[in-house]
Amino acid sequence: NNIVTMMEVYERLIEPRKTELFTNAFSKRTGKVDVVELGAGTWPNAKYYDMIASKVDDVSVDVYGVDPNEFMTDYAIENFGKIKSDRVRYEPLRGLSENLPFEDGSVDVAVVSLVLCSVEDQLASLKEVKRVLKPQTGKFIFVEHVLSQTNDALRRQQEALTPMQMKAADGCRLNRKTGEVISTVFGSENVDMEYFDLDGFWVIGSQIAGIASV
Repeated sequence: NNIVTMMEVYERLIEPRKTELFTNAFSKRTGKVDVVELGAGTWPNAKYYDMIASKVDDVSVDVYGVDPNEFMTDYAIENFGKIKSDRVRYEPLRGLSENLPFEDGSVDVAVVSLVLCSVEDQLASLKEVKRVLKPQTGKFIFVEHVLSQTNDALRRQQEALTPMQMKAADGCRLNRKTGEVISTVFGSENVDMEYFDLDGFWVIGSQIAGIASV
């Protein structure tokens, strides 16, 4: 399957950035860390929670994987089975990012990777993320594809192909300026964000990665 192979290559290329983001977001945390991962899908990020729990003796990680697609759950559980640490727990939840089933200020870390392209209402979803994160200490890890900031021709292609992509890829939009929305919700002074281009990934090769703080 070409899409599966492409995503495996993508995850290999993005691994150094994800490793750094997860390490930074979880640094200095002790005890139980409650995590909400939106659009957890097949849960390719399982290994990063394993990394955290394996490195830090007094940390346990409870991950709530929120996804509207129940067909992904079996794949997520399969990846959970690869985790070596007994201090990582995974609970799949059905739900939408625009209406998260968590109390205000109850979550330590929120995570999205290649998810905000396809949520129906980006602004509402990000406001929900901010709502559930703990004041002062909450962190939001994001890795997303966005509208190109460096290539005018590619940007025109992304705009033109978005309607077709939405039909073919479960509502995925190629023309979103996700970084701007994150900065609007969290305040640009609270967002540490990098834009970069991944060679070989064409319309999803323009990416942002970073951490927003509450």
